[in-house]
Amino acid sequence: MLTFVTFTTGNYTDMTKNLLVNFEQVLVQYGHRIILICMDSKAAENLAVYKEKPWVIFESRNLNQQRDIGNFNSPSFNTLNNFKPILLRELIGMYDSLYWIDSDIVFYADPEPYVKGDIIFQQDGEDDAYRLCTGNFYMKKTDATLRFLDMWIERLCERNEQFLLNEIVHMQYGSIWNIPWISLDVFSPEKFQRGHDAFKLKWWRRDDKVCIHVNYVEGFENKKEGLKMIGAWYIDA
Repeated sequence: MLTFVTFTTGNYTDMTKNLLVNFEQVLVQYGHRIILICMDSKAAENLAVYKEKPWVIFESRNLNQQRDIGNFNSPSFNTLNNFKPILLRELIGMYDSLYWIDSDIVFYADPEPYVKGDIIFQQDGEDDAYRLCTGNFYMKKTDATLRFLDMWIERLCERNEQFLLNEIVHMQYGSIWNIPWISLDVFSPEKFQRGHDAFKLKWWRRDDKVCIHVNYVEGFENKKEGLKMIGAWYIDA
C-alpha cells in the first residue's frame, strides 16, 4: 500500500477532482490512499465531498494567501510550491513512505512495483542540471531521506523549489548517482511520462505507461484540453 500526497488551491480544484476520480478508478483497488491537503478555504469547500471517502485523508491547512496561482515558475507558483518539501518533512514522520503527486497527473497502472531506494523521481530532463521532477516522486522514511529533505528546505527562497533541488544535486554532486549517502533514482520515462513525451512524441499511446504528468503544458485550459484529447478528462462526463 502506498500513501500519496497532493495539495491544491481553490482555483485549481477541477484539476484535482480529475486526479481524484482517476485515483478512485485506478489506484484504490490496490489499497492505496491519498492525503489531500487543501491550501485555502475555497479548496476545502470545493472538495468537501471527499472527506467521506475512506481512501482520502483530508486536511485543510489555509496556508495559501494568494488569490490566483500562475503558471510554472511564476512568483505565485513558486511561493505555493515552496510549501511542498516543508509539508513532506512534517508528514514523513507519520508514515513509512510517501508518494507526492501534482494534481495534473493521471494513472493507468499501479506504480508500486517501480518504487525503490530512498527517493525515486519522475525524470524531467536528460541533463543532470534538470533531471528531477518534484511533481511526481516517491520517498521512503530513512535517515538519508530526512537529511535530503532538510538540505532541500535549507535552500528554499523565492526561486522555484524544483530548480533549487536540481541545483543542489548538480552543483554539489554532479549527478543523482554520485551522492554516496542516499539511494536516488528516476522512474522509466516511458512508463512515468512527462507532458512533452506524452503529447509531442505521442507516448500516451504506449500500452506500458504507468502515468502521464501534464507538465510542459502551461495553463489550466491547455492541460485540460490535452487530457481530453487522450480521453483522460473525467469530471465533465
